Amino acid sequence: MNLQSFRKGCLLLLALLLFTGCELSAPREPVIYGVQPPDWAKTAARLRHLDHWTIEGKISVRRDDRIDTGQIRSWQQRDASYDIELASVILGLGATRVKGDDSTVTIHQTGEEAVTLLQDPEAAFYGAFGWPLPVRQISSWIKGLPAVVTDGPAPKLTFGAAGEVVAIEQDGWTISLRKHQPVMLGGYQPLLLPHFVQLSREPANGEDAQVTIKMAISNWAAIR
Repeated sequence: MNLQSFRKGCLLLLALLLFTGCELSAPREPVIYGVQPPDWAKTAARLRHLDHWTIEGKISVRRDDRIDTGQIRSWQQRDASYDIELASVILGLGATRVKGDDSTVTIHQTGEEAVTLLQDPEAAFYGAFGWPLPVRQISSWIKGLPAVVTDGPAPKLTFGAAGEVVAIEQDGWTISLRKHQPVMLGGYQPLLLPHFVQLSREPANGEDAQVTIKMAISNWAAIR
């Protein structure tokens, strides 16, 4: 084999490897229930582009027969980074701030030193508060989008009569989205965003109770 043929063979092998890698890392397409609106691809692109947002509202957590309630003073999301301020005597949190990203969680409660945990954020949240919060996926779910996955079961989307996503099933969680309202967050057209979000999951990863998390969102806003 001459040098030119060898180079051509290497280039073909490299192209094949790159193409195969792209196939392996392609996001899983969701399974669709209901009638998907014809402009869904455009709407989904706008929702994905909304990656810097903040919400306020109320939160309740149910574990078996126990129901706790609290307030979301502020939840700021910037790409994968989140900054959540919670307040509740009933939840046993007092004033609590949770900051983190895909790999680090910092929890600061009033009167205590801040604790930084280098582990799965959901596991860290469960260890600190006794209930899980899928912080990595919820930034997509809360907008009515499945989280991007490249392996495991494909997410399931259910569309409502107005073309909005009313349910998502992914990663063992069932997400219900209701009370959609048009919200102006920049651009020329409003986005239809849910103002009630419910997440539920059967016991998993050593948990001893089913958990249901409900959020009533009073305000959506875009941030820089």
